[in-house]
Amino acid sequence: MQSGQHELKLSQTFIQRKATHAIRSGHGSASRIVGVMSSSPEQTTPGQPQVPPTGQPVRRRRRGRVVLVLLPLFLVVDATLPPRYQILSNAAILAIDGYQAIGRPLVRKVVVCRFQPSCSDYSQQAFGKYGFWRGAGLTVHRLYRCRPPTPIGTVDEP
Repeated sequence: MQSGQHELKLSQTFIQRKATHAIRSGHGSASRIVGVMSSSPEQTTPGQPQVPPTGQPVRRRRRGRVVLVLLPLFLVVDATLPPRYQILSNAAILAIDGYQAIGRPLVRKVVVCRFQPSCSDYSQQAFGKYGFWRGAGLTVHRLYRCRPPTPIGTVDEP
């Protein structure tokens, strides 16, 4: 009898460790994974989200880690390229083109440009000449200076 109780205790310890591992590794409800700790493993407690199949959370976590490693690498490599080859710089220029085609006609009667060239033209020139990071800094600085003390028609080239 002693041996049977000892084996039962060992199996309960094994199940508890497996359940703890399942929860920590993101596999969802431990009782659902182990299937022994509750009488009906299909039930979840109220308010607990349904857990997708076992492999999906791990894959999402791995994708997230890959993105966290590759994104800074991409940003560093992109910043070392000349401005005309930078992906972020070209994307910013395309976004400004979109604004100039769609947004500028809508705000033309409401907004009066204080600078020559306009802020969007200045931004395009800054991104094309200096790249994404410095161009973004120059653009933010230019937008910050666009306020009443600056006279209308001030010439400011990047």
